Amino acid sequence: MTLTVFPSGVKTFCLYKKIGGRPERVSIGPFPDLTIEQARGEASKLNGRIADGENPADERRTERDATGEVHTLGQLIEAYVTQQILPHSSRPAKAAYEIRRIANVYLSDWKNKPLADITKKLVLARHAEIGSDHGRIMANRVVGMLKTAINWASGDVEPWTGTNPAKLSKKQRFEEHERSRYLTPEEMVRFNAALDEETNGDLRDFVVLGLSTGQRRGNVLGMCWEHIAPDLSTWTIPKTKTKNKKIHACELQPAAIRVLKSRKENRKEDNPWVFPSKTSASGHLEEMKRAWKLLVKRAGLYTPGDPDRITVHSLRHTNVSYMVMSGRSLEQAGATIGHLSPMSTRRYAHLHQEVQRETARAGAKQMERMVAEAAKKNPALLGNGHER
Repeated sequence: MTLTVFPSGVKTFCLYKKIGGRPERVSIGPFPDLTIEQARGEASKLNGRIADGENPADERRTERDATGEVHTLGQLIEAYVTQQILPHSSRPAKAAYEIRRIANVYLSDWKNKPLADITKKLVLARHAEIGSDHGRIMANRVVGMLKTAINWASGDVEPWTGTNPAKLSKKQRFEEHERSRYLTPEEMVRFNAALDEETNGDLRDFVVLGLSTGQRRGNVLGMCWEHIAPDLSTWTIPKTKTKNKKIHACELQPAAIRVLKSRKENRKEDNPWVFPSKTSASGHLEEMKRAWKLLVKRAGLYTPGDPDRITVHSLRHTNVSYMVMSGRSLEQAGATIGHLSPMSTRRYAHLHQEVQRETARAGAKQMERMVAEAAKKNPALLGNGHER
């Protein structure tokens, strides 16, 4: 018998017992409604029933079915989405869609699994399986979502007791490396050639805006006309749409201005979105995965199994990388795309260091040239530093 303390402060007596070869948890009653002596008496009765071949945990699950309480993973996910994500998330529709998608794709066979049956061993096995089939980053994301949902359940709806089985240690999680993959000059030539042949106008304009502004995919596709200056010189992203929750003003370059001018001229019925959509719930385009895949394939840059492959986010990395390689500091480049902390731009430090090395080498070579020219013009300077 144990006394379980939930994050909400509620204390409940529980009996943990292996019944029919499977670990079970049976709730005895809340403390202090029950004293320790009373709880021990109830635990003794439950042990007697278990010895007679009964499973009190099955009865409790049946009771929860009748009351609509949460006890399976599928019910937990829905409760988490409807009670926590939709009321409290800054982007509820998007967040709810992503959580349900992860559950449906990677945990569909666990939907009817009782929460008590989800063990650390099962989670580790599924984590390894997802890592092998779908990538290490996705494996970490799935387990991270599961851990967060169970943590919420422990604190709010309280169907969960004991240690969170989805709480993996740093050694148990897959190591993740920050991506900084950008399009090299040679790759840009091939990419631009493929883009020139692109017949999907939305994709073509999105790529140009992504490369030119360095902003995230969601921000570019969710670009709203009211946030763009009348002369198309500036795009102000509201704090509700930025990752750091700060307003970000993006100075638009000629390539971006040309795209926006064309789209504004072809704007229909005062639609508020730069990339409108008749099918999405948001009213604007949200994904162009298939079109992007075809574009990258046409450019000869499609490497699906490569963890450092070219992705849509590589447009952002490319924008920052060329700013850094032009000699701008990490702080300047980071501020341009909306990074508040220099730590966020540290993945480009190697490019910055290379620019510094090139600058130092150029300075040293220039010094050598100028000294040699001075000596050639006035050989007398070589005599102990004094003219004769």
